[in-house]
Amino acid sequence: QFFARGTLKDEVMKIPPMQKMTSAEQCNRFACYVLFGDQNNHIGLGAKCAKEMATTFRGGIITSKMLLSPVRRGYWSSRTGLPHTVLMKVHGKWGSVRVRLLLPP
Repeated sequence: QFFARGTLKDEVMKIPPMQKMTSAEQCNRFACYVLFGDQNNHIGLGAKCAKEMATTFRGGIITSKMLLSPVRRGYWSSRTGLPHTVLMKVHGKWGSVRVRLLLPP
C-alpha cells in the first residue's frame, strides 16, 4: 500500500530512562515509544531500548513503521457524511505499553 508524500507523521510519546544493576556497575539505557501514522486510517506503535538516544529514536521509528496497521472507522450518532470516528473499542499491546481507542462520549 502506498501513501501520499508528506502524509505520514511520527511522534515520540515517551522516553523513560532505564537502569539495570549488574555485578560490576549500573547499566543505563533509554526506552522510546513512538506513534506513527497518516492521521487518516493507519497507526503504528513501536518501542525500542538502547544505550544511546539516537539509536533509540531510529529503532522506535523503524519498529512503528513495520507495525503500521489500518483502523476501521464508523459513525457515532448519525450516518451523515464520511465515517469519522472509531467504530468500536479497540485496544492493542506491545511489550508493556497498552493503547486503547474509545468511542466519543
